[in-house]
Amino acid sequence: MTGEFDQACVGRVEAALKRVSAAQTRRVVFDLQGLSSLDSRGLMTILRANEWARTEPFEVVVVRPRGLVSRLFTLTRAGEQLTILDHFPSTGSLA
Repeated sequence: MTGEFDQACVGRVEAALKRVSAAQTRRVVFDLQGLSSLDSRGLMTILRANEWARTEPFEVVVVRPRGLVSRLFTLTRAGEQLTILDHFPSTGSLA
């Protein structure tokens, strides 16, 4: 993702997440390295996806956000609930 993940983007992301289960996707990656802004709706969308993944056969990972977006994760402690990686994961491995 690049630019902003805000209320204007939430609908498209939620629609994509609804297709995940039907497509038997094993992993949803939120690559936030290119984000300049993340509002509360965007953050809640990521957290809801993570909660949903606990009852579905897929996992949610976040590629480490930068700058102000990273600060939001720190201030809200959202990172404590998510799997956050420094780099985009290669296929088949989270290591």
